[in-house]
Amino acid sequence: MDFSALFSWNYWLTLNPPNLAGFLGWVVLVVFAALCSAGIGLTIWNHHSPKRENAFRWRHFANWCLTLGFVGLILFFFSFEQIRLLGARFWYPIYGLWGLIWLVVIFRTRASGVSREVLERREREKYLPQAKGE
Repeated sequence: MDFSALFSWNYWLTLNPPNLAGFLGWVVLVVFAALCSAGIGLTIWNHHSPKRENAFRWRHFANWCLTLGFVGLILFFFSFEQIRLLGARFWYPIYGLWGLIWLVVIFRTRASGVSREVLERREREKYLPQAKGE
């Protein structure tokens, strides 16, 4: 196979959608469906988790999986149906870059410990008397 076309601007900036009718189409569909399934599974697990700290930590990753999977399935549909602008090849690198940036933001937020502080503050404020609204 010749992969040199993947490194040319003409390949990525054309409005022609990629051909997703064969094995590649099934692979792309399974990856996007797996992201959706993982997002739904993590959301359900977060909702029923006995430890609220775990739910707080994994909520953003569940949203990432669900959103990327759903947007990927829409992108797959447009490419499979050969819709020129909405299924174009240039959406795939934009989609991948968007997902990567969002994932880096999630990991940086988790590494900074912001979620633990917010969780501890919520736990403390739960026992404090609330001001009556007038």
